Amino acid sequence: ADCGDVMRHRSLAGRARAQGNFGGAEKELRSALLAAETRQRDGTEMGAVLNQLMSLYLELGRFGEAESTGRRALAVLEKAQGGGDPSIASALSGIAALYREQARYGEAETLANRAVLLLTQSVAHSSALGGAFAVLGGVARERGRYVDAERLLERSNVEFAANGGEHRLLNVSALAAVYREQGRYAVAESVYREIMRALEKSEGRRSLSRARTAIGLSMLLHERGDYAEAAALLGEARQTLESTYGADHYMLAWAL
Repeated sequence: ADCGDVMRHRSLAGRARAQGNFGGAEKELRSALLAAETRQRDGTEMGAVLNQLMSLYLELGRFGEAESTGRRALAVLEKAQGGGDPSIASALSGIAALYREQARYGEAETLANRAVLLLTQSVAHSSALGGAFAVLGGVARERGRYVDAERLLERSNVEFAANGGEHRLLNVSALAAVYREQGRYAVAESVYREIMRALEKSEGRRSLSRARTAIGLSMLLHERGDYAEAAALLGEARQTLESTYGADHYMLAWAL
């Protein structure tokens, strides 16, 4: 196996995942991992594959596998680069995102803050910095610290825009949720609808990101008494989630 084998499998995995072929994506990543293990280099390559696999498991709601894979990635990268190297920030941010989904907020904040510290001390930032600020903003929102949440999510948007903006629209949706929970319904609705239009244009009407945003907008509309549109949006989002992940995925609880 050589570097080209690892990169080829990772690229194929990314393509499969984007198409909703999660089984194919996992298969390619396991092939990439085997190739990286065979090469027995410094561990950086293996850590990158494990981070990608952790992200897939997190999306699928396979939290146990996501945590064990993320912890393995972190251990591999720390052994290869040392605990103070910024290359470990992606693993830290990924595990922090998992812990936030599980409401393990203290652990999430600890890991996300460590990632921020590593990356802000480094010359080369990465999208992991945006992810870490997103976790911190999400935790602040869950704890009702809305001023902090708004500040952290806005900083996350800046980092995503500068270092890889593929998560930026979904992150803006999290900011809209902060506005909604503060009762700032007009600005929240405006942001939600703008994101919905942008996601439909870039990813299509049945995209996962659009479905998640639609759930937030439906909550806002329901709180305002616009029950018909709220129900229509929720039904469409649920159909998208079920067709993408199946009937037992954890995100469907948001669409009840």
